[in-house]
Amino acid sequence: MKPLSGQADIERLAQTQLPPGVKQHPGMLCANERAFLYNCIPTEYIAGTAIVDAGAFLGASTRAFSEALRKLGVEGETIHSYEHAIFNGNTARVAKMLLKEEFSPDGRFDKILLDQLSDVDDLICFHIGDICQESEPFDSQISILFLDVIKNSSISTKVRNLFFPKLISNQSIIIHQDYYHPQHTWIQYVMGAHKNCFEYLGRPEKPKRLNTAVFRAKSIDSDEFVRVKLEYGVDRDLDLARMDDAVAMHKDPLEKLLVLGSRACVLSWFEKNAERATKDYYEQLERFGAHHFVSDPEQEFHIKRVERAIFLYGTGRRSFA
Repeated sequence: MKPLSGQADIERLAQTQLPPGVKQHPGMLCANERAFLYNCIPTEYIAGTAIVDAGAFLGASTRAFSEALRKLGVEGETIHSYEHAIFNGNTARVAKMLLKEEFSPDGRFDKILLDQLSDVDDLICFHIGDICQESEPFDSQISILFLDVIKNSSISTKVRNLFFPKLISNQSIIIHQDYYHPQHTWIQYVMGAHKNCFEYLGRPEKPKRLNTAVFRAKSIDSDEFVRVKLEYGVDRDLDLARMDDAVAMHKDPLEKLLVLGSRACVLSWFEKNAERATKDYYEQLERFGAHHFVSDPEQEFHIKRVERAIFLYGTGRRSFA
């Protein structure tokens, strides 16, 4: 099988059947995301390299990778699974729904994660704790980097510094959870800042609920990740230019609509004016031929989510810096 080359390949893998254990493992990943993670292993995993699964929650992504590796006959600790393993209000509610058990915010769930993956733990090296406190450099090359941990700009910088230098030019892929979520602007910001290093390939979900984006490492220059500073919220023009570079990585109008939404959030944060940023957002949609989505009932979820995020950034309830 050939490596992924674009959206058609991703859709094919996302719609391919997967084992019951992967489908039923507790977690927040949709069926298409799980199928993609499982089915991308035969073409994207490179023997002797690592798979990084950063932000495992209850282990659905780790399960997908581990069962696919088992099927290939891979042995030894290949997956590096990172998880802070402390509930917040949202994850405690989700875990209650999935596991039919009460959990409290600030409670630990590392034992639950380890128990859920006990039958495949020979393939996994667990890293439990705050990833920003990770002091050792990552010492293996990475063929697959799955990221569902980038919840603020500090983690974004840490992840870039820790993992990006270990990606392999023209081979490694990054699977970005929350990429299309307008409240996680730093994810697109970093990809725009390193636009020459990565090529956008596509997304596994259906258009009504876009969240995940897949990139191919194009030209990895480790020095660039030291040279290019990530100073969120310091230079308005530079930050907007990096968001513009992120927009330019996408051809699909719906994808542009979503990344433009994140750009509008950055503008809203700098100007402390959600109304002005929303006006600019609609002007940008017109410019890029995506304004028709605003009145499309199919995209109401995305439009409302963007508008809400612009408001939060403009009123200081969400921070870009």
